[in-house]
Amino acid sequence: MIGSSSNTAHLRVRLRDELGLVSDDGMAIEVRSRGTTTMGGGPYRGATSAPRKNVFHIVDVEETSVALMDAPHDPGVRGPLTQALLQRHSVIVFFDAEAEGAAVLGVASRSLEIPAAVMMAARAATALKVIGGWDESRGFVYVAREATPGRLAEPHHVCAEASWQEPQWRVAAYRPDHEWPALRARFGTGAIVGLDVDGTRAFLRRHGPVETDLMLAKVEATLRRLTARMGATFARGRGDEFLFAIEYAKGPALGEAALEAVRALEIPNGAGRSMEAHVGVVPGAPADTVAARLEAAVSEAAAATGERVRVHLR
Repeated sequence: MIGSSSNTAHLRVRLRDELGLVSDDGMAIEVRSRGTTTMGGGPYRGATSAPRKNVFHIVDVEETSVALMDAPHDPGVRGPLTQALLQRHSVIVFFDAEAEGAAVLGVASRSLEIPAAVMMAARAATALKVIGGWDESRGFVYVAREATPGRLAEPHHVCAEASWQEPQWRVAAYRPDHEWPALRARFGTGAIVGLDVDGTRAFLRRHGPVETDLMLAKVEATLRRLTARMGATFARGRGDEFLFAIEYAKGPALGEAALEAVRALEIPNGAGRSMEAHVGVVPGAPADTVAARLEAAVSEAAAATGERVRVHLR
């Protein structure tokens, strides 16, 4: 589903047969056997008396233990809970927001630098979702920030993919910027397709950064699935920009399909409508003018009335 780079290792992951329970104030922690005991409202059989917000799961990634749970509703609990969990586990992951194939994570680490901890968090979150039955996807898009608010200015974007390799699950994680060389290698041939999501700034003003991160991650996850089906090469650009390279004749069809994929998500824009996008399609040759020509085509599509895909193929 997500085409991981060739230099990305698939690490062994294991969802432990244990659940952790925490008190409402985040100070008391208990670990018990999972068995048929599961978090209330969760996807497993059975239930605990504890609500989901008080339950954490433990995933082993190679020799590193990672604890995952929903972000506490009370911001004052997050700090003490993070420190308490870090006494037991190397990496802590809070799910700040989730959607199919996408999530926004808060990450804290006892010993790893944050970029390395984010990669570990992506692997663990994927293991919980796939092995634990939270999500039918095998490929995921994550936006992660340091769990302590304000410590990390820029979000980390990470993709992860789970695969069953007898006798265990393995999960690969990689940064999407590793995909740019493969996309640029196709400049000069075929068709290049660019998609911009409309109204992202207004969405940010209405909903804040976490929901905006999740919205764009959800769009990205959807476009990655489309890319795999159509045999294209994909890379995420800046912010709300997404790019594809594909065979020349398939460019217009990919552009229309990408637009419809965004529409099908039916993400409310806050003004009584769903989020939209606009798309430009240009020849890959000559390679040195692709960026300028694509930007012009996307801008024309944005300005056009009733036409959201602008094709400039000869």
